[in-house]
Amino acid sequence: MDGPVIVKTWHDLVGSSDQKANTMMISSECQNPQTIKGSFSGKTLYRCAFENVMYYSLALENEAKRKTWAAEWEHKHDSDHALDTPKSSDNAVDEMVQSLGERFNYYFDAAETKDNSYAASGSVGEIGITLSGSDEDSVDQSSNTARSVGNAKDIDPAKQPHSDAADSADDTEVAGDDGARIQSVVANSPAAKEGLVAGDIVQSVDGNPVSGETLESIAHDLKGDPGTKVSLTVKHGGLVKTYAITREEVSKPVVTDARFVADKVFYTRLSDFDSVQMKHEMDAVVKKAVEAKAVILDLRANGGGLDTNELYLIELFLNAGVYDVHHEREGSKSMDWTTFLLPNLEMKQTAPQDFQFAERQTKVMFGDNVVVIVLLDHSSASASEGTAGALQANHRATIIGESSYGKGVEQSEVDLPFGRSAHIISGSFRPGGMNVDWTGVAPDLTVSLDRDGVIGDLAKDKPLAAAIAEARRQIAQVEAKEEARQKQSKEQHQQFLKEVEQRKAKSGNNGVKGSKKSK
Repeated sequence: MDGPVIVKTWHDLVGSSDQKANTMMISSECQNPQTIKGSFSGKTLYRCAFENVMYYSLALENEAKRKTWAAEWEHKHDSDHALDTPKSSDNAVDEMVQSLGERFNYYFDAAETKDNSYAASGSVGEIGITLSGSDEDSVDQSSNTARSVGNAKDIDPAKQPHSDAADSADDTEVAGDDGARIQSVVANSPAAKEGLVAGDIVQSVDGNPVSGETLESIAHDLKGDPGTKVSLTVKHGGLVKTYAITREEVSKPVVTDARFVADKVFYTRLSDFDSVQMKHEMDAVVKKAVEAKAVILDLRANGGGLDTNELYLIELFLNAGVYDVHHEREGSKSMDWTTFLLPNLEMKQTAPQDFQFAERQTKVMFGDNVVVIVLLDHSSASASEGTAGALQANHRATIIGESSYGKGVEQSEVDLPFGRSAHIISGSFRPGGMNVDWTGVAPDLTVSLDRDGVIGDLAKDKPLAAAIAEARRQIAQVEAKEEARQKQSKEQHQQFLKEVEQRKAKSGNNGVKGSKKSK
């Protein structure tokens, strides 16, 4: 075996080695859709979408199934008018992408793709709130779950599917009889400036009652061009009031809370793993939590995002262990590998005697002497599950809350012509070697948020209270072990000094006579 291959990132490694034996390719113009000029062409859009589904879809890994699917869909609209207009073409491509029955395959039209790009950059035009059904304990974000790996071009991946960023919501959950609950408010956003807080109930938008409406529909109505106004009737502090809020381009942080919640117990909450700003924000958290003896990592209602951000977060806490066991398809190739974390490297094992290496994104910032608690709920998905699962499987964290959503698959994010895009299931992952698809990450201690609970509120957040209590208990254990270790070390040192004195006494007052030097 040759010496280890050291690369900056795994994407460099995959791009340089795994493509060589691939006999299935995507056409040049579909790999570079930004080069396609001229007026809209539904046929070109459909062809590029077809090529990408054929190349990436895990459901088409079997060659016979691939041929059967291609025979049905490649020329399905050659003789009809389904590709004549942008709208009808979007419908035709969406039908093709959804035909495989994969629960996390998505097609995005031009407007949705533009919204997604805002999320990836960290800025969106919104009022700055996140909604949940007010009659439910938690949000089922079944569509807000992308553990993204990028496409063959290694572009900056876009926002996870169907997420409305700062005004985010699930596309199937509906508002309760009393309205939609505000789950969180972005700091310094238009909603925050008007005094809206988590727990408030939105009863109507622009005079239209929201009861029974999907959260996606409500979130869409909250959007608009920056500078325009939206009217919200909100139940706030027991009173019903109507607010006229001016929409702004809202900067949506990944880290929505970071503070000490008890002596030496630091709490931080992450909204998602999407933004390219996540590492920068977490660097600030690390500095703020430098004196912590326990860190509570809140990933509730976190639908996931970029796998690079996930791995970075794990590396802050895990010095060595199994990151994940991975299966992926690209074209005619199927790839399996296990990724291990070492103190200074990431190691990828693709065969019993085949090891490749990459530099870690970060060194461990919270060592084994720092207690780690991870909070999950039924809406924690994908990259959240990858983080929690890897830390739990490597005995590095205690999980408190509810079983997570159960998404153990990855999407390749694909750019398509004319400003469109798609997410296509292309791989599966098992964090720490543990299966999470459909089953989720099981908590070590099950605690649910009360119906009127508020995440992050020390008086109204039962899972957080349980996490603080567990953190204190484990800190006491760590301190007791350290105290015992120091006591034992001191006793051993005293015993050593005693033996030295005894030897001196036996050999004379001033040491050993007649000693010899030897090599």
